[in-house]
Amino acid sequence: MESFRITFIYDKSFDGLLTAVFESFEHRQIPDAITGSADVPAELWNEPVLITTDCNKSDRVWYALVKCISSATANRFFRIHYSGIEGIDLPLFRLIRKIFEKGPGILENHADPDVLAIKKADRRVSREAERVAQFVRFQKTADNIYFAAFEPDYDVIPMVLGHFRDRFADQRWIIYDMRRKKGYYYNGHELQWVTLTSDRISSSGDVDPLVLSADEILFQRLWQQYFRSICIDQRLNLQLHRQKIPKKYWKYLTEKKQ
Repeated sequence: MESFRITFIYDKSFDGLLTAVFESFEHRQIPDAITGSADVPAELWNEPVLITTDCNKSDRVWYALVKCISSATANRFFRIHYSGIEGIDLPLFRLIRKIFEKGPGILENHADPDVLAIKKADRRVSREAERVAQFVRFQKTADNIYFAAFEPDYDVIPMVLGHFRDRFADQRWIIYDMRRKKGYYYNGHELQWVTLTSDRISSSGDVDPLVLSADEILFQRLWQQYFRSICIDQRLNLQLHRQKIPKKYWKYLTEKKQ
């Protein structure tokens, strides 16, 4: 006889995932799938289980997880989940369960499919966050705010905010995620989450010249001229160039807008 297939349904938050881990142990249920949508296809052998986020339960799981592994590794799990990689919920859920069941040594078992999936996801997220830090280009507006737009594959801009806050601590700036329509504004003291509806920002993140600082366009042209002057056509290696700077980022790079 066909056994029931258990599907956990949660709110896609990390607290919700940790609550699901708690409920799994408490009710001795191991789901076959985890989804963030209540719109689960009706199947004869499917048993949906609604997980209601409970911060008390998620906190207990979090503190136990930090005690079992480390805060750095636990925070990596949070970043991986937050980044929004499609289908990462179930491997992450199963790995957290395995850490409690088998101990932290499971993280060194590279033959385990969940360990492998999380390590691959961690590399992808870390690489994308590094590229945001490398490739962000600021544009200075007339009111002395530095604006930069980007379109990362994953939701990683929050992971690099500390880098920019330390590097540009005495300036006001906005880093905006064009794909997710949200950004972060630093006013010189604290960070604030923002959304923009202005028609003065193009789809490629360009600020309308009418609201740019008087010297911004000059600086952009000087940077583009410098970029052209150091490029030796005879030594141009486009394959290596695309490897180091993937083409999907070019439309946000000042030196490529020429």
